Amino acid sequence: MTRAEWVEVGLIVSISAATVALPMELLSDLTLGEMVLYLSALLLAQGLVRDLSMLLRNRAAAHGGVFQESQCLCLESAIGVTGVVVGAALFVSPSARPIALSGWHVSIAVASTLTIGFLIKDLVVTWNPLGIRREKNPLSVIVRSSRD
Repeated sequence: MTRAEWVEVGLIVSISAATVALPMELLSDLTLGEMVLYLSALLLAQGLVRDLSMLLRNRAAAHGGVFQESQCLCLESAIGVTGVVVGAALFVSPSARPIALSGWHVSIAVASTLTIGFLIKDLVVTWNPLGIRREKNPLSVIVRSSRD
């Protein structure tokens, strides 16, 4: 594992542990839709922070590097955006009711979300051909919807 990956693992553990201390007033009125929405936004934010830190670390390489076109989408982003849409739909649903959560439940949910994000960070969904593949250098990919 790289130094950046160790830093990310440390942040996952720290953030997950810190959520246990959230005031119960924040957790008492959460609906399932809000929880899905917040966790999906957390997954997207994790990917954004990782990408920005990668850009800052590799600024020189990003300007002079070789780029490749690909018909793909980051799996982490695809899951995050889908979760935001589903969470928003559940949030505005007339049947939305608060769910009973403790600080431990939220901590486990946050830890699971961030761990999944860490594990799938290098995976992309391709649609021509359809599949999932590992992309070790996401800064070199230019996403195209179709080949002209």
